Amino acid sequence: MTATVAGERRHTMRLSERFGALAGALAILLVIIGSDVLGTPPGAQTPHPSGQQSLDRLQWVAETSSAQVGVSVELLGFAFLVLFIAHLSVRVGGAGWIATAALAGGVIAVALKLASGAPMFVAYLLRDEISPQTARLLSDLNGVAFVMMWLPMGIFVACASAAGLLTRELGRVLGWFGIVAGSACVLATVVTGLHVLSAFFLPYVLCLLWILLVSLRLGLRRALSVAATTQTRVPVEV
Repeated sequence: MTATVAGERRHTMRLSERFGALAGALAILLVIIGSDVLGTPPGAQTPHPSGQQSLDRLQWVAETSSAQVGVSVELLGFAFLVLFIAHLSVRVGGAGWIATAALAGGVIAVALKLASGAPMFVAYLLRDEISPQTARLLSDLNGVAFVMMWLPMGIFVACASAAGLLTRELGRVLGWFGIVAGSACVLATVVTGLHVLSAFFLPYVLCLLWILLVSLRLGLRRALSVAATTQTRVPVEV
């Protein structure tokens, strides 16, 4: 009886660990679907929309059901990202303060990203009352907070990668790739400074790619190891 309970607990733990690992891939997928597939307004390629363009986009969201669904899907994606950050920070917890720095950077990054949506939510609620100038101000607040989020995101990726190398949870390729991508993301934010409109976004994209690759590696590796362990325990009849 005790062995059965222990086996069930181990199985539950394996499912929990696999879910935590794959939460990062789910987060990236949901954010892409929510922001680029369901919620892309007309003229979204404009780097700095005017006040009237900002109001037009808000009105488009109000009139487009898929855009409203896209916002919810994107928010769900960031919820999964929090789970992945927690899971990875625990996995590399043996690295000490570096793992703690990764956790802090990840949490702050998600918090800034969610906070960046607040001005746009306000603009959406007051879209019939605010002026184009106010709409542009709220839109710019959203954009600035998004760029500032790159700094803690870079800290999370760089520190988690370094911790993964120290604890041997990550291979050398993913480990050094994350250190370079995360450091570049921090550097890009620092160099950008006040020049938000000229921010170089490629390091941030590389950080998202690192999250996707690490999530798949840890999730699938654990799934494969569990399958291999199960096969070795199957009794062979002669």
